Amino acid sequence: MEYIDYLGWILNEKFLQKDADDLTMIEPANGVYKEQKVSIKNASRTISDMKLYRFNTPDTDATGLFPFFNQQTTGPNKAPHGLLSFCDYILLVQHDSGLFVLFIELKRGRHEGAEKQLEASSTFFDYILQTADRIKSENDFSDFDVTQVKCRKIIINEEYCNKHTTKPKDVREGSNMDGAMLHKCYNEFRPIDYCR
Repeated sequence: MEYIDYLGWILNEKFLQKDADDLTMIEPANGVYKEQKVSIKNASRTISDMKLYRFNTPDTDATGLFPFFNQQTTGPNKAPHGLLSFCDYILLVQHDSGLFVLFIELKRGRHEGAEKQLEASSTFFDYILQTADRIKSENDFSDFDVTQVKCRKIIINEEYCNKHTTKPKDVREGSNMDGAMLHKCYNEFRPIDYCR
């Protein structure tokens, strides 16, 4: 069993993108911004599989994501600020060198607050990985090693002009792969540059 299959077995399938849009990220229209679609492209033989989980749908609210957290939006028992933050997408990428988990936040215009959403998602996924490690023996996957899973936090910022889009060398040159990285693109995202 591949790591991507094991984590796919653990994660709730209702968030998994399927069919024609299985590798398409969508930021819904909002006020002055029209809908943004970003296709994920596999440009490498070193990537054997990808699974995209979406958390920014109209059907996905805080109650569905975090039923065990306070859901109050007003009043004296209002939920603490930032409690229900989460990223738009989680992309699992099975690479020859291990599994990469990409936390992705789509932003048009300014991207304030995106890093906090990515950090909240990363904290949540730490729990998923600890759970996967805890139950690996009883599920016949004793070879699962948490240290072989690498996480990346990516803010995809809509950019119309190709002169300013993120190029592979931009990611390689001086990128802190543990911090949030800004990726500028219009309608296409290639995860291979973040698989190192």
